[in-house]
Formats: sequence, structure tokens, C-alpha cells
Amino acid sequence: MASGGRLIPVTAVACTVADKKSLIGIIGDKRHAKRLREIVESSHEAEVGFIFNPRSLPDHPLGTTNLHDLRGSDAIIIATPNQYHFEYLVKVTKWGKYVFLEKPIAHNEDDFLNSIEIIRQGKVYVNYNYRYSLLDEKLREYKEEIGKIINVEVVSNNGLAFNDEAKKDWRLSDREQTDTVLRTKAIHWIDYLSYLFGEPQNMSYRRKSFGPRDQVDTAFISMNWQEGPSASVLTSYAAPLNFMVTVYGTNGTITFRKSSATLISPRDCFDERGLFTEPPEVLLDYPKGRSLYTDSLAKSFQRFLSIVQGGSLVPENMIDQSILTETLLNQFIKEYSLKRG
Repeated sequence: MASGGRLIPVTAVACTVADKKSLIGIIGDKRHAKRLREIVESSHEAEVGFIFNPRSLPDHPLGTTNLHDLRGSDAIIIATPNQYHFEYLVKVTKWGKYVFLEKPIAHNEDDFLNSIEIIRQGKVYVNYNYRYSLLDEKLREYKEEIGKIINVEVVSNNGLAFNDEAKKDWRLSDREQTDTVLRTKAIHWIDYLSYLFGEPQNMSYRRKSFGPRDQVDTAFISMNWQEGPSASVLTSYAAPLNFMVTVYGTNGTITFRKSSATLISPRDCFDERGLFTEPPEVLLDYPKGRSLYTDSLAKSFQRFLSIVQGGSLVPENMIDQSILTETLLNQFIKEYSLKRG
């Protein structure tokens, strides 16, 4: 566990170049599954196998409604609505396949607890964004300019709740639980912040509805480390599109937007009278045409692919982090229920 706002060192996953492309089956064909399919298609080391949807034939030459068509794959991506994650995890791991499982691991705590034995076997890679991202790279690159981290503020919003398509979107459907925003959006930050700083000592969670429908569309969380920083996270489907992460340190402040990052540093800037003045603001180098989210997703898939092609297991520390994230997620929900009860 890290203390004092210091980052936990990264354990690298070695990348290997395979002699042949890995065949990747995909469960799911809409939205996020399509985004992952495009990442596979752009890879020089992988290619798409069958794309499965049990209810309607995917609009793709390799679309299928027969799950068993995916048995010939080297690895399988599970990118369905949350409520089906555990169901398909159980089915495809019986085939001995590597699995790239979109977060959360399961739709409820009982299924999560029942999944731990499967996850511990080491062939399931749970995808949380930002562990491998430009954000993480910049935080580590500029750690001296930032200094000891004091506080982190995250805002990640879009206006889905006010979109007519929301009536068809599973994230705000009646089939999903009231904690979908937490499980779908805020979970990225529960994972990344605990990945950086370890298990928090204090946490709180609130959920609300601000949109035209009755579903919960907004989640607020806070996390605090006794000998380290504090963090606040706002994730909402009821506010204009906005992505901003600000990290405050003892020597500087770094702010990330969707496609840019700025650094304000150093702390000790003075005028001719010896009074503090605002530090200079520097626009950091950011690859053009790459959003933080898409870039992190591609990097995460590449990490998974290196494990598949190396014939190795998911490192134990990565498994431990995934289990911690889901444990914290369910702890947020239980503590909220207790306070409301």
C-alpha cells in the first residue's frame, strides 16, 4: 500500500511478438463491444473471430447466434451489459480460454464472490481503464513537478439521460440495478485510485436522479487515505459531456482533459517583493487524435494480448487489484444501503 500520496510502482507486463495472429472471439456487438472489435481489427497481432449475440445476428460477416462458434478462438472478449458478465464468464472459462472481461466482474455481490475462484486461476483479465493510460504515464513522468499528491478531483459526465436513445440503452434500463452508474462509470476510478494509493481507509457514496426518467443517473464517491491524499469523483449521465481529472500536489497541479493535459508548477514562484505568484502553466505533449479513454482501452487490450501470446497467466498483483476494486465497489453499495436503512 502507498502512503503520503506516493504512487505504487508499476509491475510491467512483458510484450511479445507472436508468429501468428491470435483469434479473438467477441461476446457482444453494440457500442463498447464494437469499439473493442475495432481495436482488435487494428492490431497487427490479433484478428476477429466470431462475434456473438444470442438475440439477433450481428451485422458482420462473422456474426453468429451460436455461442459454441467461439470455441475455436484463442481468447474471448466479454463486452455485454453488466447483468450477463458472470453468466458468460462461467460458460467460456469452462473451455479453458483466456478472457478479456469488461468491468464489473459481476452484476451483484453474490456472483462476484462466486467468480473469485475463476479469476484466481489466472486466465481472466478484467478490464478497468486508466491503469495503462496516458494519464498514468504523465503522472509518473511528472511526479517530481507534482510533488506529494494531496487531492484528486474527477469529473466524467455525458448527457445520456436526456437522449432519446436512453430509452433503448441498457445502462439506464429497468433491467439494470440502481447502482449502474457506479458499476459502469465510477468503477474505473475506484480501480485506478486504489491502484495508485492502495486501499482507502474512508469512503462514501451517494446516488441521485437528475434526468427526465426515474432511473439513477448520477453517482458521487469520495475516498480518503489516512496518510495520503483524498479524492472525489462525480460521474453522471445527466450533465453535459465533460471529462476532467485534476491532481493537486505539494509542488504542482496537473489537469487532464479528454485530449489534452496541462501542468502548473513549481510551487516556489515569487515576485520582486518575495510574494507568491502563480506558477507557469505548460501544455503537455499529447498524441494528436487520441482520446484518453480510447488510448487506455487499446493499451489495456495490448497488455491482455501479451499474456495470451506468451501463454502466461495474469500476474497475481493484477488479480489482487481486480478483486480489491470489486470488493470496494460492493462495500460502497452496502454502506449506502445501511445509511439509507
